[in-house]
Amino acid sequence: MASEAMIFMLVAVNDHFRLPVEYFLITTLNSSQRAEMVRQCLSLTHETGAVVVSLTCDGLAANISTIEMLGGALAAQQLEKVVPSSRNESESPCDFGRGAHAQTGAQRLR
Repeated sequence: MASEAMIFMLVAVNDHFRLPVEYFLITTLNSSQRAEMVRQCLSLTHETGAVVVSLTCDGLAANISTIEMLGGALAAQQLEKVVPSSRNESESPCDFGRGAHAQTGAQRLR
């Protein structure tokens, strides 16, 4: 029986809508499995022409490890902006700003 839900949702930064694109009812996933699911979701999203400008998740330890596997750093002394890209696999797909929810995608685009 599932004890968690993993949901991928696209949220517009220039409009007011949210679009759930995938959800999984899970019992457990390790960080590498979560990171692969994020990569696949970003890749499929890119194929539609949508541009992903940020990635948000809760602070669960597995999510922190997933973020690190995707190229992000969450330790206070390591925080740096990583340019989001689902087009170039040599770049991280995430922008972690300077803290949890430091900037919205719209603020970065101004």
